[in-house]
Amino acid sequence: TPLPTLAPLRASSSLNAVRPVSGEVIRGFSDQPVFWEALACWQAHPALDIEAAPGENVLCLRDGVVTACSRDALWGWRVQIRQTDERICEYAGLALCEVEIGQSVTRGQVIGELMDAIPAESELGAHLHLALSEDEKALDARDEVP
Repeated sequence: TPLPTLAPLRASSSLNAVRPVSGEVIRGFSDQPVFWEALACWQAHPALDIEAAPGENVLCLRDGVVTACSRDALWGWRVQIRQTDERICEYAGLALCEVEIGQSVTRGQVIGELMDAIPAESELGAHLHLALSEDEKALDARDEVP
């Protein structure tokens, strides 16, 4: 009789990753509504907020290709990178963007510089808003960040 096979386990990829900024997680992932003070509303928080100093360099978590770079009033510069594992990692809260769409990036490469405070989350001060998704589904990136 054949032996049953186990579904492959997805191991944390933090061993292949670089910490994007120096600080600690100050707000975690939540697919349930949380109160956003700066926006005065309740909504999910599908990202990690990682404390860092204003002007600190933001490093690429893993190798990939830049798929989007945009700037808006609520988030500052936002950079999306399709990582080699096909997940999309978005870095928001940048004052300066140092990459462009289509560019290949490597883990540890500077992709931008943090702003003083992200307007959408100004109560948290300077930090990186880091979101991870796979097949358009938000993922908790806590295990991905070393």
